[in-house]
Amino acid sequence: MLDLGVAGAVQASKSMVTIAPGYVMRNETRRYLHYRRAGTRERFPLVPGAEGAVHRYDGRLPPLFLFRLRQFGASWSGSIALDQVGTVALRLLNRYSPDLSSIIRIDCSLQDATFEVHVFEDAAGVQAPYRLENFTFLTLMFAQDGAGARSERVLPYHSTEFAWDEPMKSRKVVVHAVADGG
Repeated sequence: MLDLGVAGAVQASKSMVTIAPGYVMRNETRRYLHYRRAGTRERFPLVPGAEGAVHRYDGRLPPLFLFRLRQFGASWSGSIALDQVGTVALRLLNRYSPDLSSIIRIDCSLQDATFEVHVFEDAAGVQAPYRLENFTFLTLMFAQDGAGARSERVLPYHSTEFAWDEPMKSRKVVVHAVADGG
């Protein structure tokens, strides 16, 4: 089963039907990415500056997609709905090298019957939607509620930028203090 977007038009005595891809992904970052449909294992590359048509081969699955950096230690992001117009900031984590993690911005718009999906990252990185500042003498650990074991550490009198790991889940942050800096 192939689920395609269809745009129809009528002109005088003829009808025209345009069959278009469900999504067009554009990687406007300097990073190599993978994306996949939620509920599947098949992944697709998205190289910097490239674009590709994405068809929904199974209309029974929700239009949720996951992204990850194409590098050793990269984790899949939380799922995001690409059939909703708007912009989402998303953290892409590297479980072995946190310095390689980044925040990307995904912008979805509807053009005729196709969702145009632009993946952005500014030269200095995407401006995170949140910043956590620790003005205490304690080391703090924080994570998105319900997003699994993706907690991060914020040292005393330091700060960090933050975007949701799972934009489709609860938008609450759980914070706790770590005794003795451990």
